[in-house]
Amino acid sequence: MIPTPRRYHRLGQPPVLLLALLCTVGAGARAEVPIQRSFLRLPSSNGHGAVMLDVEQRKVTHFREHLFATEEPVIDAAGNDVFENGQPKVIHARDLLFDAFFGLRSGGTQRWLSTQEADRDASGYAAWAPEKTGGTGLGALVQRVGTLEATTFVFAPQGLPHASFVMALRVRNTGASAVTGVSAFSLHNFHLGFGRPGVMADLDENGETVELSGNDFVEKGFAGVLVARPLGTVARKSAWLSTTTGSQNAYSVVNGGGGQDLRDFTAQPSAGTGWATA
Repeated sequence: MIPTPRRYHRLGQPPVLLLALLCTVGAGARAEVPIQRSFLRLPSSNGHGAVMLDVEQRKVTHFREHLFATEEPVIDAAGNDVFENGQPKVIHARDLLFDAFFGLRSGGTQRWLSTQEADRDASGYAAWAPEKTGGTGLGALVQRVGTLEATTFVFAPQGLPHASFVMALRVRNTGASAVTGVSAFSLHNFHLGFGRPGVMADLDENGETVELSGNDFVEKGFAGVLVARPLGTVARKSAWLSTTTGSQNAYSVVNGGGGQDLRDFTAQPSAGTGWATA
């Protein structure tokens, strides 16, 4: 994410929930081996909302407030459906997320994983069993930083009856030597401002308010309320406006490398344009 509002948590090791879905192929079917992966957007839904992990952009790019793309038709004062160019006008469900991704500190420096290449062959839906392919609703983005293998898992939890998603990071050392000074960060950039431009278009980010409640960040705006809750132990909690510069902007801090920690958010709730909460 670039100079738009950001949210992050610096996390420990959150648990990963695997949702098993076994798919089978008939005995008469012939398996074709693809030359290269062409399916790079991995959606997940729990029936209430929908989330999408984009392997090509190396981040979560879509979080819809409802599963369906439209909420209701547009009607006029007389109660009649409104048509435009012969087609009924509709009220769109909203995409509440600009993007979200993890960061990783190792080897004396830090970076956002959205800047690192993805292993497209290893990425995709997580396997339902070892040595198998796919079969779950768990999107997996695999990246490598030196000997560290970083896998981002994204899914809509079936046990939570709300529009929601889980973003979890697994970091595994594939080398023979220990890697020290490892930390993980997560960044989430929600948009809760005006507009209903369509399910694949971003809302405005005006009039957003951020509040810290324990370890949870609560963000409010015209579009509603979102809560970002860490699943592991949190070392830092940071939030900033899109116009913030320097050490107060957590995106810039991590993107600049080095080992500078993020600034904790201590401000009172206030409305602004382009809040980043975490």
